[in-house]
Amino acid sequence: MSSPDKAKLAKEFLNSLEQPVKVLIILREELYDGSWELMLNDLQSRLKGEPFIYKLANQIDADIQGIAKIKAFEEKNGIDLGKYINLSTEGHVQ
Repeated sequence: MSSPDKAKLAKEFLNSLEQPVKVLIILREELYDGSWELMLNDLQSRLKGEPFIYKLANQIDADIQGIAKIKAFEEKNGIDLGKYINLSTEGHVQ
């Protein structure tokens, strides 16, 4: 898939996401160095009552489901959505 095709696909997918799910991408980029694994480990630690980096949301399960949806899209299409989201405006697509 060419870069213009990936950019279009990424923007369409980002536009389909609700704002709280878009924020997960921003948090991944800013707090977890672009790693879903670090972010998921942090959420799992919070569920277990262990120390965690950041309080992401009241509904950890919803965050985990949102991450799974985004991660599946990224893996299927070879796209890093962090490259297509504006980190400074909480989820507005560039």
